[in-house]
Amino acid sequence: MTLCHSLIGRKPSTQRRQSKIVDSERKEKLLSFWIEYSSKVLSKVKSVHSRPRSNCQLLNLPPELRMRIWFRAIAGMRIALYRDNGHLTHGILDDNNTRTPGKLFMVWLGTIDQILNDLLDPQTRPGESIWDARERKAIMKKVKLTALLRTCRSIYSEAIDLLYSGNVFIILQNPTLNKLHSSIPSQNFARIRSLHIHWQNITPAAGDHRDNRPNQLDFLDTNLEIVTSMPHLQNLSIFVQGPLGGEQTYLTLLGRLGEVAAKAAPQFYVVRLPRSLNISWQLDDLMAQDFGILAKNYGFQLCFVPLEAGRDPISVADREGGGESGWRVGAFFEPAVKPEHGFAITNYAVYTPLDLEEIYGVRLGLKARVEILARWGLRLWLSRQFS
Repeated sequence: MTLCHSLIGRKPSTQRRQSKIVDSERKEKLLSFWIEYSSKVLSKVKSVHSRPRSNCQLLNLPPELRMRIWFRAIAGMRIALYRDNGHLTHGILDDNNTRTPGKLFMVWLGTIDQILNDLLDPQTRPGESIWDARERKAIMKKVKLTALLRTCRSIYSEAIDLLYSGNVFIILQNPTLNKLHSSIPSQNFARIRSLHIHWQNITPAAGDHRDNRPNQLDFLDTNLEIVTSMPHLQNLSIFVQGPLGGEQTYLTLLGRLGEVAAKAAPQFYVVRLPRSLNISWQLDDLMAQDFGILAKNYGFQLCFVPLEAGRDPISVADREGGGESGWRVGAFFEPAVKPEHGFAITNYAVYTPLDLEEIYGVRLGLKARVEILARWGLRLWLSRQFS
């Protein structure tokens, strides 16, 4: 049984209280990691007492206390990575844009508004629309992750490992993991222990024959190839956002995901797959159960959007939604505080800048950009009118 509870019908204040309780439990669990981490680091820094006292007062504190300060300053966060104007940047997932415990839901433009209402609970300011309030709250705050590390070489050597091993890295756009991998030193990338990938199968707009965007499965293959090379990865969460097609697509995906389990061998590995949008092959609960058994044999766990009795599986399948409007709504998975509960689900709803070059794979002119933005803006507006 997973920590999967419906958010609909709860009062926002109740959601926030429950989310803070779960987050507090998560941080308590992280303290056990800190104890493990600090015991390794302290063996390297005990010689500090034999050195002259430093002008930096922090370095004159006992090693155990310094380790606790480093942990509080740069660890225990959910760091979301995305591209902004072609550059890799980051934001923090927190109580403003996440809810724990969460739920599994279908994703498409017509349901994004409901999801945003559930997660963001936007309070409008004078003269502000509900849409502006949502976007304001969904914009992630930034922190200067490396400010502490840049103060001096001694602090850097003590704390650099914790920056990468003590945080969860959230990959929000299909090519972002590759950008991260090529942007930081390989020894730092190898330190990452917890990773979440939000991958979307972005499909061409109906009737748009000019669309020459890259194959999104290539992005997924690149991501998974990088993941298999991460030697210290312990927790892996993947949110696959559709639409997805027929049985062969799912079997291919399962095989690729299974290679990660075989090569990277994370201790915790959960994948969310969408229901099929193929009208000639439907992913009902019986088929989902078979896929779950296959995934377990590969070495990871699958979860799907729940299917109510009497409903057609295609009715809860992902459709085009959110990716090209800047929204990322989904769920990431972590080990439950109590092992008997399986895994915990945390929902997120965040707004990232639209990166057309990433989506279409080429540098677009002004006219093409305006046409694409107008087309997707119209689709989003229509979904709000008729949802």
